[in-house]
Amino acid sequence: MKPDLVIFDCDGVLVDSEPPVFRVVTAELQALGLKTTLEATMAAHKGLTLEQSRPLIEAQLGRPLPADWAPRLRQRTTQALDEELTAIPGAVAAVAAVMAAGMPNCVVSQSRRQRIELNLQQVGLAASFAGRIYSTHDLGKPKPAPDIYLQAAADFAVPPARITVIEDTVTGVTGGVAAGMRVLGYVADGVAGSLHAAGAAVEFTDMKQLPGLLRL
Repeated sequence: MKPDLVIFDCDGVLVDSEPPVFRVVTAELQALGLKTTLEATMAAHKGLTLEQSRPLIEAQLGRPLPADWAPRLRQRTTQALDEELTAIPGAVAAVAAVMAAGMPNCVVSQSRRQRIELNLQQVGLAASFAGRIYSTHDLGKPKPAPDIYLQAAADFAVPPARITVIEDTVTGVTGGVAAGMRVLGYVADGVAGSLHAAGAAVEFTDMKQLPGLLRL
C-alpha cells in the first residue's frame, strides 16, 4: 500500500541522538550508584520520556532522585547533542525521496518541540518538516498512547489505515499500531524481532530500503 501520509519518528529514525543521550544518562545513573551499562540503559529506557523513566530509576535506586536531577540531566544531554548529533545514515536521502514523490509527511516525537526543531536543524532537515512537527509534550500523552498519531491524522484529514509510521522503538511501534496505522520498524542496533513482536508490519535495517517499502 502506498500511504497517503508518512509519519517519521525523530530520535533514532532521522537523527542519531540516542547514543550521545544514553551515554550521559548511563554516566548519571552510575554516579547515583547503579551498576548499569550503556546497553542496559538503552534497553530499559529507549523510547521513553524522562517522566516515564523517572519512576523506573527510582524503583531501582530504592529512593527518590535528587530534586535537581532532571534539569541537570537535560543540560548535559543538550550539550552532548549540540556537540555530537548526526543524521541517521540514509535518512536525509529517504526524506528527500518522500518529498520528491509529493507524499505528505510529518514528524511525531517524544522529545520537546524545541529539541526536535534543533535536532532537525542540526542535520539539515528543518526545512523539510517546517510546520509539520508533533511533540507528545504538547498533548501531555506520551507514546505508547496513540493520541499524537491520531492528532496528526486528523490535521492531515487522512484515515489512520492510510498512514505509514516509521519507528525504531517498541514504545513508538505500539502507539502507531494502537492508532490503527501501518508501522515500519527501523532496526539500527541489529536486535531484530522486538519491533515485529510489537506489531510492526516490517522490520528494516537500512534507510536506503525505505523508499521501496513506501512504494515510491
